[in-house]
Amino acid sequence: MITWLRVAEPAASSPASGGGRGVEQPTTALINRTFVSNLALAEATGSDMQAITVDRFLESLRPTQEQRRIFLIALELPEGALPEGLPRDPCGFSTVPSTGDDPVWLLEHEALAYLVISVPLLQDTSSLWWQVDLDAEFLPLPGERYSPEAERILDSALGVLDEVAAALHRTHLYLWNTVGAHCPVEEAPLPAFLASRGCHAVHREAQYSIEVERGNHAPEAPDIEAKGVSLILYTEDGCPEHALPALCQLSDTAEWDIPAGDIQLEPSPWTPERIRDAERIARAGGHRSISALLIDEDGAGVALSTIAQHRSARPEIAEQNMTVVARNYRGRGLGAVVKKAALAEAARRWPRLRRVGTSVAVENAAMNRINESIGMQKISQASAWLKQAPLRTDGELGRA
Repeated sequence: MITWLRVAEPAASSPASGGGRGVEQPTTALINRTFVSNLALAEATGSDMQAITVDRFLESLRPTQEQRRIFLIALELPEGALPEGLPRDPCGFSTVPSTGDDPVWLLEHEALAYLVISVPLLQDTSSLWWQVDLDAEFLPLPGERYSPEAERILDSALGVLDEVAAALHRTHLYLWNTVGAHCPVEEAPLPAFLASRGCHAVHREAQYSIEVERGNHAPEAPDIEAKGVSLILYTEDGCPEHALPALCQLSDTAEWDIPAGDIQLEPSPWTPERIRDAERIARAGGHRSISALLIDEDGAGVALSTIAQHRSARPEIAEQNMTVVARNYRGRGLGAVVKKAALAEAARRWPRLRRVGTSVAVENAAMNRINESIGMQKISQASAWLKQAPLRTDGELGRA
């Protein structure tokens, strides 16, 4: 019988400590999940660009104001094999620790799979995001589909997902799947399995990488003055007060204009207060960032690009996680200008940085052209898959 256990959340980050909690020893479940997740990504894409550290995974499990994550592991256990007295979480799962010593009984069992469920708390509160990773012995060989045993485990994960969605009153359950840059998405094992279970793709993105080494490989700082705009560079410490209106304007534009396919989102206006809250939450969570903001002579927002990195992530890798150009300034080359300005500043400030990645909707033709024009290389592609939470015969969420 497949039994799912909840791996307890580590303690929340402390703003006073900059998101740090001192030295904590992750349990075997976190170490093994990080390994199989990185292995699956590397085999699918041929790149280690998206590999994470165990510390980064541990940090991602800490609850924040924005989201909580539910980390579950699957074990094959006979009926009644669980030790008595294990604590239970609000969804009814028995829990085991995420840090410290592993329970001796748990070390006697190999995990079949790992399920991470992200629960948004401030926005998009009808949704869940999830990721499932099979243990290495259940991963298919290149070009093959899942075995019947792997499908049995995945079906169990889908059942658990439905239970969590019902308990949390979430209706839209999304998963990101990543494959190689030239792989037909529908032919990859997980998308093929999801499609056979009634899920469907709702969004696709192209993923890029660029080298940003210092010296001969440093990004060239763009000619800002020739464009008739002014450049403001700032870090995670916060946007300058006088530029907040421009940042709010561009953040609103990004929320409405950046393509997200058929993913159900709940846009809400960006205000100076919301900006400051987001900056504070990011700092408390251990994130650092470089932002390049272009404004015109009236102080209005022209373009914005941000590069971010978590303190527990690999120091040589960062993510350019948003670039947006005001509607009335598009088609003038300013997207490339603002991206290059952010890359050049990140290379200057972060000497260990070597590569920056980004992800762009495939239908965003203009931004894909910009990425290619500044030397970014397409390394992989991602697709978002929707699983609709089931309704019982009485109209409530969950299985009958």
